[in-house]
Amino acid sequence: MNSLSLICIIGLSGIAIVQSACDWGWKEYNGKCYYIQAPSVQSWDYARTTCQAKGGDLVVINNQAENDFLRRKLISSGGHWIGLTDAESEGTFVWVDTTFARTGGKDLLYTNWQDGEPNQLGEEDCITMSTGGWNDEDCSTSDNGYICEKTSLTASTPSA
Repeated sequence: MNSLSLICIIGLSGIAIVQSACDWGWKEYNGKCYYIQAPSVQSWDYARTTCQAKGGDLVVINNQAENDFLRRKLISSGGHWIGLTDAESEGTFVWVDTTFARTGGKDLLYTNWQDGEPNQLGEEDCITMSTGGWNDEDCSTSDNGYICEKTSLTASTPSA
């Protein structure tokens, strides 16, 4: 959706129209919009395809502040797919925007692994975020939610 959302607020002093930077159901933070789906029956591929259909992609978490914002917004403590995977090359974690997060056992950018993660048990190639941190899981695990991300509508609107 390429239109801005308008919110009408009626109060004692009158009516105010507030322009939202994100589509309905999305949360705005620092020029980006986030959609958080509660855990249900969906794989990492399903989650990514759904995010792309909504005009975004699975979230790329760039720093502690962004991670903290998302952690506070999680609907439940269960896992939520994020846009990080090592499916192409075991141990080389790549974000969906193609930036590398971890290779050769060393973190290259911001990460927030739970203690003992990533542990690569079995075919754990996709990453979930929960209130406790990040975990690698089998990409076909179907009891996770997901977090989508896209540029906020005001950030993508050129100034006059």
